[in-house]
Formats: sequence, C-alpha cells, structure tokens
Amino acid sequence: MAAPALNEEIQYVTYYNFRPTILHGYIGPFVGLYLVWLYCWTVVYGLEEYFEAGLIALACIGVVQVLVSLFCLWSVHVRCVLTCSRVSGSN
Repeated sequence: MAAPALNEEIQYVTYYNFRPTILHGYIGPFVGLYLVWLYCWTVVYGLEEYFEAGLIALACIGVVQVLVSLFCLWSVHVRCVLTCSRVSGSN
C-alpha cells in the first residue's frame, strides 16, 4: 500500500545533504575537464599549431558548463542530483 500524499501539492519528501561546492556537478567535473583540455592543447597538440581549434574547444566546454548551471536553476531535480547527496534511510 502506497503512503498517502502529505497534501494535494506535496506527494513525497526526500532528504538531502549538501556537498562541498567543489564537488557540485557544475563545478568539479568542469575543473578537471578544463585542466585535461589545457594540458592536451599545450603539451600534446601545440599551442601555436592549433590555436583557433583550442579556443573553439575551450568555448564549447564553457557553453556546456553554462547550460548545466542553467539546468540547475530551471529544475530542482537536476539541482539536487548535481549539488546534494541523498540521506540514506529517509523513506
């Protein structure tokens, strides 16, 4: 038997703990991605040989990071997944 709704607007409640800011899904993974790309661009490919392509790839990473950050503002579910960890045994 399913638990009754708390009221007509609230169907269920789930508890979360905030992660440290660097571990948020819109910061931590992108710091690593920027570092890996900057290493590959400067050491592997060469800064002078692939200057424009490197900047384009850097801009693409930035656009994806901005979109992920905006999704955190638009959806509470995405924000919880990217900034929190679920408390075990809360249901």
